[in-house]
Amino acid sequence: MSRDQQRLADYLAHILEAIERIDRYTEDIKTDNPS
Repeated sequence: MSRDQQRLADYLAHILEAIERIDRYTEDIKTDNPS
């Protein structure tokens, strides 16, 4: 894999991690404040 391909893979993995973190955070908000 070229350096650019590796960088892209790391970048996408980082985005996925951030999305999962946001998802957990917003899930906590939803369970704390039922509307």
